[in-house]
Amino acid sequence: MDNIVQNKANLQSLLLNATSIGIIASERQNIDVLSAAISLHLIFQDSGKSSQIISKKDPIVEHSFLVGIDQLKKSFGGLTKNLTVSFPYVEGEIEKVSYNIEGDRLNVNLFGTEQGIKFDEKAVKYLRQGSSPQVIITVGITNPQEIEGLVESGAQIINIDNSVNNALFGNIVLVDPSYSSLSEIVSRMAVELGLTVEFDVAQNLLDGISFATTNFTSPKTSPLAFEMTGVLMQKGAIRKNMKEAVGRASQDTSLSMLNKKPAFNSQSNNTSEAVQQPTIQNQQFQAQPVQNASQFEESFTQQPVQNNHVSERVSSASQPAQSAQAPVQDAPIDPIPSEDEAPSDWFIPKVFKSNKTQD
Repeated sequence: MDNIVQNKANLQSLLLNATSIGIIASERQNIDVLSAAISLHLIFQDSGKSSQIISKKDPIVEHSFLVGIDQLKKSFGGLTKNLTVSFPYVEGEIEKVSYNIEGDRLNVNLFGTEQGIKFDEKAVKYLRQGSSPQVIITVGITNPQEIEGLVESGAQIINIDNSVNNALFGNIVLVDPSYSSLSEIVSRMAVELGLTVEFDVAQNLLDGISFATTNFTSPKTSPLAFEMTGVLMQKGAIRKNMKEAVGRASQDTSLSMLNKKPAFNSQSNNTSEAVQQPTIQNQQFQAQPVQNASQFEESFTQQPVQNNHVSERVSSASQPAQSAQAPVQDAPIDPIPSEDEAPSDWFIPKVFKSNKTQD
């Protein structure tokens, strides 16, 4: 009998009576850790519970495909009743402590002895009381030191992990190294407690199992992983290649893709004209040689062009083509005589008679 079945009654009692639930994901994040933690958070929300999820580390781009990843915060929200600023203490290092108010700032002053204060700002901790939920579920966290400053004293802790290095802390310990993933533990917990598992949650959990087991090729893949995969697939989840899924998430949310601008022809003098008339079209038009200049001109003079912009583009496009050919000699045209040079009957209508004899 596994520890989930052994602790089933305690889990039901603790979660049923809790008015607020908090999930803390390990800062050693991967797809399995986040899938298990986020899925728990969404399961409790779907069950009508007040739930929050936090982690000391922000998720990376490759995890953006997980449903609910945007709800991950760095601290629990709510009313803070007490805030403690905690400093490392070495005997004989601090001589006096005081505080003073300057404008809208409260300053806590530490006065050191002759040997000086040796700790730096990174060693200072801020402990909040009154904002932490009543029930805390840790996911992938190996020791209680990782949740200091995030949980107030008196909170009930459920410890979920599969690491051999887990310190086995908390009120209910669901730690078993024989499990190949945290997501299969959460899946089993949801099934045993009869919690609602929607399609998106099922997909998150299956993605976590697939990642932790290297798409079920790892020799450490447990029988429970296959069992829970069947349950999740019945709820609509599908198996995916996690390497491809992570790669697509990284590409789809890349800032370089969002900031990419279209490239225009830098040789064009008119940007708007370059957009309307791509360079490749002009090159195709110019590459066609004009075989007969007079026929080319007649084709445009017989049908007047109503659009001046079109005539300008035709004229500018034809110039390079004509210059590429040898000069074309115009056919000789008989000059029109002036009125003085014209014969006397030039302007008299002519009547032409047929040579055919009429009957």
